[in-house]
Amino acid sequence: MRATAMSSLLRGAFFALVEDSHSGHFFVPDDPFRAAGGDAGLIGREAFESSGGEVRVSGLFDDLDRLDLGAHVRRWSASEIRAAEGDASQWMAAAQQFAARLQAADGVGMSDEQWRAASRAWTALLAAAERSTGAQSNEWLMRDLWLRASLLKSVGPRLDMPLLDEGPVLERALNAMPMTSEAAAELVPGWRDLEREQILELRTTRRLLAPAGLVQSLFVDHPRRGEYEVWRELAERLP
Repeated sequence: MRATAMSSLLRGAFFALVEDSHSGHFFVPDDPFRAAGGDAGLIGREAFESSGGEVRVSGLFDDLDRLDLGAHVRRWSASEIRAAEGDASQWMAAAQQFAARLQAADGVGMSDEQWRAASRAWTALLAAAERSTGAQSNEWLMRDLWLRASLLKSVGPRLDMPLLDEGPVLERALNAMPMTSEAAAELVPGWRDLEREQILELRTTRRLLAPAGLVQSLFVDHPRRGEYEVWRELAERLP
């Protein structure tokens, strides 16, 4: 057996996973969250135990692109994740692969428990990434906002499901603004003459609002809709 194949098998065993001979993706035997070939459209409907087995941190970032949605959920639900370390690029890759599986699933066949487990695992992944590497200029916040907005657009809102609750997309963006809207209103007209740091802060406000703009029709009755509109009008006047 070639060294690469042996390495792949060892990593699969490391996480108590089995490699599908056709797709090359890893999965847990009899896992109702299994999606053959990485196609989450085939996700089973049965509830599952999200914690699965214990994940050893030393192999945390192995084979991220070969794990199906259920395997990602188990990996990022493990208790060791809270103390895991990694480079920012490794955490970014993990978040990208997990988000891609969730977006590909598009809610097809997912039970309520699967949605809740996926929500918990996603939150745990981002929390671990921020603890390990810092905020990274709102990197983890922006990934969260964009995933939520994307799922709201494709699946629709559900207040009883954390990832499908539209409120955080608006609220977390507004809470992260680097300045008040009043201060921004004073700076926007002459933004070309500002110091670089101030220009970057103004552009940050626009970046934070972008995911909310994707699903702004959902905020019609939100108590902070007026605040959002003030920021949106300011952002439209920025480059």
